[in-house]
Amino acid sequence: MTFSTSPAFPGNRSLAPVLLCALAFAACGGSEASRETTPVPSSAVPSSSEPQPSLRGRIEHGELSSNFVEVGAYEDSLWVRDRDGARWVFGEEHIFPDLADFGSAGDVWIERGENVAEVQTDPPVRAGNAQSPVALAYRGGPFWVAGSELYFGEQTVTRDPALAGTRALLRAGGSLYLGGTSGLFRLSLSGIGEEGSRVEQTLETGEPVIDLARDDLGLLLVLVESGNILRVLPDGTTSTLPLRADAMAFANGHLLVVKDDAYSVYRYAELLGETRPDSGRVGPFEHEGVALTGCEYWPSRDASLPNYPEDILWGFYPREGETFDGAVNPGSASEAAIACMEESHAALRSWIETHGALLRELAGLRPEYYSARFYLWVDDYSQTNDAFSEEMRPAQMWYWKRDPDVLGRIPGYWKWETQVTRDGACIVPDSQAAEELVRTALEEARAGNSENAQK
Repeated sequence: MTFSTSPAFPGNRSLAPVLLCALAFAACGGSEASRETTPVPSSAVPSSSEPQPSLRGRIEHGELSSNFVEVGAYEDSLWVRDRDGARWVFGEEHIFPDLADFGSAGDVWIERGENVAEVQTDPPVRAGNAQSPVALAYRGGPFWVAGSELYFGEQTVTRDPALAGTRALLRAGGSLYLGGTSGLFRLSLSGIGEEGSRVEQTLETGEPVIDLARDDLGLLLVLVESGNILRVLPDGTTSTLPLRADAMAFANGHLLVVKDDAYSVYRYAELLGETRPDSGRVGPFEHEGVALTGCEYWPSRDASLPNYPEDILWGFYPREGETFDGAVNPGSASEAAIACMEESHAALRSWIETHGALLRELAGLRPEYYSARFYLWVDDYSQTNDAFSEEMRPAQMWYWKRDPDVLGRIPGYWKWETQVTRDGACIVPDSQAAEELVRTALEEARAGNSENAQK
């Protein structure tokens, strides 16, 4: 996210929820895939003097004042703000303390002042000035850049000449992506502080990168100064979206762009002319501070259990060759597993609506250990044969703790583990057992012991 250059209205241009900003992988905490440096062919980039085309997929359009400030995403919704005020332009209208003065990213609020962004943690963290790009971590403060230094809250975590000129930051899983003067750079969060860790260029653009986002397939969207939006494909090459923008945000399969004091919202797949699963599919969600942020499939086949990580499928509707959060899926989920995932998704949503307050209290008591974030886990035994003799994992809720801790990353995830039996039946975690697990963990947290929720 980047800050506006208007001194009266500094602020971040892309406010995303932890869903959507703390996606992590499975039992070992995420992919660290990086990209080779790939020049963008000049023939692939339309001239900035060409008129903005009339595009398919546009569902919303409106005018802005000439003093445009920022766009943002929150949960499954999009909003725009200029000096005349802020308004929701897609999805649900959420109630912020004051949308004109605050933005939200997961568990923290950003209050924008004359010269700084103050992150409302305890205690508050002041992050840079109005021109500093900021990427929010789960707890403890934001990442931000000043000069050639990267900060986490008020702590300097690395120095690198490549950081100079950074105008956009995006945290995705275990990586921090930086938009620099000549391209896209990446820093592995797990490597911060280690000798030899450094910022690596992953995409050469030949012009400044001014904003970053991720689409519904986990692919990076890179907005460059000329207004072109580059989509970084799984092989590291890029395609160029058929429109230009001054700012962008992405939520729930929809792209919001601002260009020449007007905003437009597009159905992303329709804009690209791509095929997606039907619109009834499920995905990440957040309810009163408790969120489901991702999904993983563990497909057993024939007589064998899956190998980690090469056989694991990522995302809610994984398809072979598609990317989720930096990892390319080695195959597609079975129909039985997809159906069970949707059933389990509904059961988890219902459970969170009823028991979310317990998780929030637990995470508040032990924020260094517990989170209020879920990952949905599907054990698929529907593709095994009679020779399969391995022990099947039960449907259960349990807690995975990251070890060792990684600066700025979530301390762990609740796993909502679901089983697809050999005959295709779906078994979801028992609601009462899940409640008992959390209540026991809550008692232990009060007593200073937080080990027994782990599996």
